[in-house]
Amino acid sequence: MTITVNLPGLPPASLGRTFSIPVELPPVTFPSVFLLSRHDKLSPYAGHDGGILIVVLRPGTPLKTLGDLIAALNGFKHSVLNLAGMLGWTPGLGDLLNPLEVVIDCISSVPEVNLIVGVARDLEEFSDFNDQASSLLLLGAPEASVTVYRDTDFDVGEGRSVIRAKRVELPGPIRIQAPLGIAYRDALKNYRWDVNDLGDMDDAIQSVHWGAENDPAPAQSPAGIPVDPTT
Repeated sequence: MTITVNLPGLPPASLGRTFSIPVELPPVTFPSVFLLSRHDKLSPYAGHDGGILIVVLRPGTPLKTLGDLIAALNGFKHSVLNLAGMLGWTPGLGDLLNPLEVVIDCISSVPEVNLIVGVARDLEEFSDFNDQASSLLLLGAPEASVTVYRDTDFDVGEGRSVIRAKRVELPGPIRIQAPLGIAYRDALKNYRWDVNDLGDMDDAIQSVHWGAENDPAPAQSPAGIPVDPTT
């Protein structure tokens, strides 16, 4: 920034300085969502074999339908784009928005989609999906977690794994109060169970609940973001 001072009878004097001006932005929130797909890489088809998608939302979320979820994701995306346009900010924008597009595309393109709000004690109740998951995606606040089990009713005996969202690092001048966390496993055949490992995770998940084992899901804000009770 250059400041020019004009005084009567004197030549203009200019001073060039760099100033850091803090800008406080309203929090940008998004819903936490967990996807289980019948095919690798969340693909809607494997050849002519149509996929099945399980969409799990946190208990207590105000979102009740897939349309509600897509509207919330689009609302988050548009809020970020508006803020980015206002500040001329582009670094890392794709890292933030691309996962949202993946979720929206999956819901729109997979032939059969089941919505679960809360937990799933037996995925067989949803398009006989037990023992069919081949890939997964967790989208939520950083450190959001989901526990998946190899047996129904959250039985650890056959195997259990905790899926944790890792923070997306976003360069640039904008700071989002509720940053994004992601966990993506494109092929569960490449992953083993955390506890009581009896083989890979492909075609083996039978029940799901939010949070880590014996750790209840965090409190829920109206926007579907876990609330840190320490803040």
